[in-house]
Amino acid sequence: MSLRRPSSSSVVEANDDGAADRWEGLDEIVAPPPVQNPNESDVYRHRSLEDTRRRPSLASTTTPRKRLATHIYTLTHLAFFSLLGTLARLGIQALSSYPNAPTTMGVLWANFAGCVVMGFLGEVRGLVSSRGGGGKRGEGSEGSGASTAAMGNSNDDDDNVDADADDTTTTTTPPGPPAPLTIGLSTGFCGSLTSFSSFARDAFLALSNTIPASAPHRSSFSSFLALVAAVILTLSLSLSALQFGAHVAIALAPILPSMVGPFRRMRRVVDWLGVVLGLGCWAGAVIMAVYPPDRRGGPQNPLGTRPERWRKDVLFALPFAPLGTLLRFYTSLLLNPLLSSFPLGTFTANITGSFLLAMAWDLQHSTSHHTTVPGCQILQGFQDGFCGCLTTVSTWVVELRGLRRRHAYVYGGVSISVAVGGLVGIMGGVRWSKEFRAEMLCG
Repeated sequence: MSLRRPSSSSVVEANDDGAADRWEGLDEIVAPPPVQNPNESDVYRHRSLEDTRRRPSLASTTTPRKRLATHIYTLTHLAFFSLLGTLARLGIQALSSYPNAPTTMGVLWANFAGCVVMGFLGEVRGLVSSRGGGGKRGEGSEGSGASTAAMGNSNDDDDNVDADADDTTTTTTPPGPPAPLTIGLSTGFCGSLTSFSSFARDAFLALSNTIPASAPHRSSFSSFLALVAAVILTLSLSLSALQFGAHVAIALAPILPSMVGPFRRMRRVVDWLGVVLGLGCWAGAVIMAVYPPDRRGGPQNPLGTRPERWRKDVLFALPFAPLGTLLRFYTSLLLNPLLSSFPLGTFTANITGSFLLAMAWDLQHSTSHHTTVPGCQILQGFQDGFCGCLTTVSTWVVELRGLRRRHAYVYGGVSISVAVGGLVGIMGGVRWSKEFRAEMLCG
């Protein structure tokens, strides 16, 4: 059974910022929501990420000046929320590092938390869109960037694509929060709270028996099982977190309009607040990295008797964080639309960030490279800040959930294989050599 899409009269109107035609590469924005049938209807039309990429773009009706302003608002929101996401990730890693913890992968719980928030935001866009479109999602209407709900049956075969392909109805951005805030929360906060490079590093450390409190020797098969466990734990928890976040949004559906409404009414305030907080907090992070409170003679270490740890633990990561997020943002915009079945932008960002993290890790742990304590702290900040924000698990699992089944397995398998294989080559050269140093100079 297959019915045509709703007519253009029932399609949601575009946001007044005209951003719908410029964010097509952001899969966390345009992908279908995690739960496409929240009303549990007997029949509904399933949409995939590939379907959203095949639709025509909406011609922009805004002036270049307004588009430029929206772009600046978006960049500053990304900078601000990347700082918040990095702080949250480092905080969760610190909280989850305790004696006899069930898992020594500290980033695991940060990835879980980021995917919960991402699932919530993705489902909110779909629910708000269906309300704006004049129908109930799963019962004959479909949103936009969430692209969900016309009636019909889905088929995972690539040959059966869009029975209604002749329908040129164009859907647009749902009437949710303003585009800069939406992108700041999804791409900025969730993308920075989760880290694919840290996941790949932990997978290699499990394979190489370098994780804390590990036995000095074990068999090769045991190391392989450790790698498989690290991959399965991250994938299963992240995907289930995405669904859980969507279920929370569905449970809160009756009050969603009252939650979203104030942000749209205060749009200008929210936009300018993002500019002030984004630039101000980024500048403050740079100043605190140069003059840390716990430096010798500083307010937190007046006598100089305590070790300086703030730079390594958090301060050096913050100036790097917005740079990684902005690079991932532009990489996604440029490369993701090129291939509908394989998000090249996210893949490139995740692999590049993982390889850069591996190189920095080598410099920290190689005895052949003379590294000072500040240099070691900068390398750690580069890993946690730039590499952690350049790579993302939350967008990755949104794409895995949204792609057709065969494409999802290929995309996920290639991402993990290339990342872990690359780290074996880069980090393994130091880890399995006589030049390996287990303890870093900066602790």
